[in-house]
Amino acid sequence: MTDESTTKPGLNGGERARAGRKPGVQVGVYERLAEERVRHERARADKVETENRVRAGELLVAAEVGTALTRMHFALAQQIRAIPDRLERKFSLNGEICAEIEDAINAALSEAGEVLQKLGSTADAPD
Repeated sequence: MTDESTTKPGLNGGERARAGRKPGVQVGVYERLAEERVRHERARADKVETENRVRAGELLVAAEVGTALTRMHFALAQQIRAIPDRLERKFSLNGEICAEIEDAINAALSEAGEVLQKLGSTADAPD
C-alpha cells in the first residue's frame, strides 16, 4: 500500500507552478533571498580575508599609515630645519645666505606637508 499524499502531484513539490511554496509568497522572493544570502556570505568572506591579510602584515590600515607618515614628516622636518644653523656655524656663512637656504627648505617642507594632507584626505574620503 502506498501513501496517497506522496503519490499525488503537487502535494510535495509536484508539477504545478509554485508547488511547495508558502501561500502568499510571490514568485521570485526565494530567488532574491538566495541572491542576498550569497551576497552576504561573499561580504563576510571578504571581511575575514581582509582581517587575515592585515594580521599577516600584507595590508596596512590607512589611518596607521597616515599617522606614521605624519610623525616621520615632523621628525624629518625638525632635522632639516636645523641645517641652515649648522651650516652657518660650521662654515661661517653669511646670515643672508642661510636665510635663503632656510626659505627654500621651508617651501619644500610646506609642499611635502600639503601632499601628505591630500593623501590623508583621500584616504578618509568614502568610496
